[in-house]
Amino acid sequence: MTAKVNSNTTAAKTTSFVADDTTAEIVDGALEITADNAVADNTATNAVKATVTDSNGNPVPGQTVDFSSTVTGVNFTVSGVTDASGVATASLTSSVAGTVPVKAEVNGSSQTVNTTFKAG
Repeated sequence: MTAKVNSNTTAAKTTSFVADDTTAEIVDGALEITADNAVADNTATNAVKATVTDSNGNPVPGQTVDFSSTVTGVNFTVSGVTDASGVATASLTSSVAGTVPVKAEVNGSSQTVNTTFKAG
């Protein structure tokens, strides 16, 4: 940023803006399935990613995202802290075929998507 007074440059300063982590949220559509329809063999994986933003839509890095499911037999491998783009990921396996809802939550804000595991 450069300030000018009466056409004279007074100072040049570098500024940076940071996201407001107190308003971190996962808005509708920000939890996405990145891999789906895996075989329910407890090895093949489905995957999701959550993008965390502040109330102004800026990505929020360093936020812990909790991924969960209500289905028994689902196991998660999670990279649960958001990166510089506000993204956290999770992959999941299941031993049971069918629809598996996946919930991502941060700062009291959550979204859910349904993944599918196929019979082997």
